[in-house]
Amino acid sequence: MAPVVRHPPPELAPGGEYDFSKDRRYAGKDLPATESLATTLVRVLPYWTAEIAPKLKAGETILVAAHGNSLRAIVKHLFGVPDSEIVHVEIPTGNPLVIDLDADLKPTAARYLDESRAQKLPDAP
Repeated sequence: MAPVVRHPPPELAPGGEYDFSKDRRYAGKDLPATESLATTLVRVLPYWTAEIAPKLKAGETILVAAHGNSLRAIVKHLFGVPDSEIVHVEIPTGNPLVIDLDADLKPTAARYLDESRAQKLPDAP
């Protein structure tokens, strides 16, 4: 299990090994110098609202492939997980999580495809 981090990591140094501001793929993008779950949630929710939710409401099945913090942000949003509890939610790498949603996009069920590597999920609201 990853260590619990309750604060953002230190900012990356400009011009350092992990500074992507000069990478052409990120030209014109405002890249954060650090990111926490809270800032990830702020970044992910507009995409969820504008792109994913309308497709789900239209009856489409959506596959979301993302890094762990983005997935935790979506789980936090869908399940209404409080800040104090989200630090205990771990989503295993490479183990698809299937979340069944009702018409209002509220979870009705959730399961990992590989139950042997499953982590505890929050209760549906």
